[in-house]
Amino acid sequence: MQPLPNNFSTSFNPSNVPERGSGRPSSGKTSLASVVKVTNSALPFDIPPKKRKYCAMEGAKSSVTSQESQEMAFYPSEGLVLSPKKSKHFEDSCEETVGKGAIGSRRSEERILGLVDMHRVSKISTKSIESGYGEMLLKDGSVYRGHFFGHRFHGEGVMTYSSGAVYRGVFVEGIPHGSGELTFSKSIYTGDFVLGKMTGKGTFTYENGCRFEGEVIDGVRQKGTLSYRNGTVYKGEFEEDEPNGQGTIMYSNQIKYEGMVKGMGLVKHGYGKITMPDGAVYEREFIKGKEQSFATVYYPDGSHYDGEMRGLKKHGKGRLFYPDSTIFEGQFENDLPVTSGHLNLPNGSLYDGDCLNGKPHGEGVLTLFNKHKFCGHFSEGILLGKGSLEMADREIVGIFHGTQCPIKGLVIFSNKDVYEGDLKNGKMHGSGTFTSKKTGLSYQGQFSEDLMHGEGLLIYPNGDTYQGSFVKGKRHGKGVIEKKGDHPSIYTGLFEDEKIKGQGFLAYPNNDWYQGVFDEAGLLQGKGSCCVSKSSYTGAFENGLKHGFGKEIVPDGTIYEGTFVHGHMVQGMVTFPKGVVYKGALQKGLFHGKGTLQSADYLYDGEFVEGRKHGKGNMQFADKRSYAGEFKNDGMYGGIMTYPNKNTYQGEYLDFQASGQGVMHFANGDVFTGEFKSDQPCGRGVYKTTHGLTVEGFISIE
Repeated sequence: MQPLPNNFSTSFNPSNVPERGSGRPSSGKTSLASVVKVTNSALPFDIPPKKRKYCAMEGAKSSVTSQESQEMAFYPSEGLVLSPKKSKHFEDSCEETVGKGAIGSRRSEERILGLVDMHRVSKISTKSIESGYGEMLLKDGSVYRGHFFGHRFHGEGVMTYSSGAVYRGVFVEGIPHGSGELTFSKSIYTGDFVLGKMTGKGTFTYENGCRFEGEVIDGVRQKGTLSYRNGTVYKGEFEEDEPNGQGTIMYSNQIKYEGMVKGMGLVKHGYGKITMPDGAVYEREFIKGKEQSFATVYYPDGSHYDGEMRGLKKHGKGRLFYPDSTIFEGQFENDLPVTSGHLNLPNGSLYDGDCLNGKPHGEGVLTLFNKHKFCGHFSEGILLGKGSLEMADREIVGIFHGTQCPIKGLVIFSNKDVYEGDLKNGKMHGSGTFTSKKTGLSYQGQFSEDLMHGEGLLIYPNGDTYQGSFVKGKRHGKGVIEKKGDHPSIYTGLFEDEKIKGQGFLAYPNNDWYQGVFDEAGLLQGKGSCCVSKSSYTGAFENGLKHGFGKEIVPDGTIYEGTFVHGHMVQGMVTFPKGVVYKGALQKGLFHGKGTLQSADYLYDGEFVEGRKHGKGNMQFADKRSYAGEFKNDGMYGGIMTYPNKNTYQGEYLDFQASGQGVMHFANGDVFTGEFKSDQPCGRGVYKTTHGLTVEGFISIE
């Protein structure tokens, strides 16, 4: 970081301004110090007493009396030279190798900004710059561009110092205060400023690629995160601008250190904890970066070690605590215990048998920390040849090479189940045959991790069979299941999670069948087809029932096509074998509601109740007759019949003809009231003509 410019903070001293109109200063010699440009020229004004007192800060002497300063107009000087108070300096030096003074001591940059002494310049301008935006060229060559208020830098502004440093940010009464950015030759500070000092939250970005972000007081780092360009990151405490105290170091190779740190080289000094990428944790003392011999280590497998070490390996006297609570105490060499006869191996295994140089050698029994037990012949710590492996739930017999399980062998489970075939890590894996002695179930096919996985044949104790795909021990994918017993069936299609689910075909011995998409309950869902009791249906299903649009053909040839709800058509068209067609609403398979019924004899358009014409309706007959009115139980009731000759009838009906009591209006205006039969007046009645003739008696009109 470059040294802070001498004129970092600027304000005006009214004690040396001339009297209004005098054209001369009250004291001192005249000299041109700077040139001022302002965008808004302010009129002269008198300075209140409090302002005068503040402007005369830093011990500047005034050559006018209080009374004179109250009476005279105030004009700004053309420039004031500000001298910073002396303070400690620092400079940054960041080497690539951590631990060799990575970010250095800082000796050339000013920490103190804006606490300055003011020295007036003898030359005074003739125009006021009390407020507004302006530019000021200071005597030392520094340039300020920004806002003025009360004859001071105030608000947003940019100060370019003769040294090359640049401050961009907020000024308050001539002093950087608030948020800003200070650019030096080799570093940039961005953050908070308090009364001219870099104080608060801030970020240093260095030319060499290093970066600090955290708390700063008077330009000195206190606490935060320091990132080196080699990828190392330190986060923690600082003292005298250097890492010092409790902190965390994350190296580029993902090794993490937590503990006491000293100096820019990040030297470990004191108690600390190192976490390796594999999860192992080493706790030990450090002195000037050198690890001490005694350490406590926590391994990812749950074991931990207390004792002497050489580097990261157990070496010397120590105690090893295994996950199963086994403790080995003794001498270690190159991370392994050195003993014979009875060994507690680093991975938690226990060995009883012949030993050589601290390794199993000869006949013996090796018990792993997970209680697995190998029996056989060992050579320099490796099990070789025929042997057995006893596990919690099984025993494996085969040819061994080390503690790795054989790739083929015989497995006898604790419940007497038997498997013979391919193995992986002691589990059924590959092709093999499994037989359950307890249930009688048998399987021949592919396995993975002790589970049926792949293609295979599963035979159930009751004789049912499934042949097809398995995933993780369950029927999943394409397959065929044949059920026997009281309700035999064959399903061919998709399975999911042990259950019938997806596209499939289900057939029964009585020739009933279902085809479509089945849910996990084995019921059709969505589009499908079926044949049940010789009735065929194609369309939508829901929960195994006809639901939605579909078409059904029943054994007598009747066709139902329309909308089905819960197994029954509720709206659509019914076509009967003899050509009769119904269109409309249905309920439980019967015409019910609004509909039309068309046959060779008539067309009915109206209401139905439980399969019968009932309610209001209209009927057009093949012989050109038409009826409009009420229907009851499939018969016309009280409506009006209109004949091709324009005669009309209203009364009683039988078999869709006028029959019984009624009234007929003839096209010529004559009216007959009485008995009818087969659409003709027949019986007793009254006949009235348009000419006024009335005939009463038994009448028959031919």
